[in-house]
Amino acid sequence: MFNSENATKNIPVTVTLMDGSVQMGNIMIGLTSDLQRTLNGDTKFLEFEDMNGNRCFFGRHSIAQVAPTDIPKVKKLNSGTDSDEDFNPFRILKIAPGSDAATIQAAYYARAKLYHPDRFSNAQLPDEMARYAENMSRLVNAAFQTLQSQAKLSATQPEAQNQAVNL
Repeated sequence: MFNSENATKNIPVTVTLMDGSVQMGNIMIGLTSDLQRTLNGDTKFLEFEDMNGNRCFFGRHSIAQVAPTDIPKVKKLNSGTDSDEDFNPFRILKIAPGSDAATIQAAYYARAKLYHPDRFSNAQLPDEMARYAENMSRLVNAAFQTLQSQAKLSATQPEAQNQAVNL
């Protein structure tokens, strides 16, 4: 049904030809290959798509230089506001400080369902997205446990104070 042999990905490059002309666009390579392997391979032609979407083939012998185009780096998914560096259980569960136990539990169930590993078990996610979901699942559980233990601690403190007064 799906033929992975013909699947390609685009690598943004600047190509300088032997005649001195410069072309900017994408070289099409196989999904399992990389630019270096493709350029050093035994193919005589490289498929190229210019910035306007026009496709053509360049003979490898006519290429003087191929330079990958600098693409702005994207902020890493796991370095967002829900990272370990500034652990805030209220922000992770997206609730206001001082929320009651029912609100905390409802928020926990909603967020845990959103990032649960079983939800993504059949999906072919990129590694970065899989790590982000795993990290968020761990953070959601830690946030819930933190708020639950704080609630239990504050519930037992009045009892301890009452016992100290009665002595």
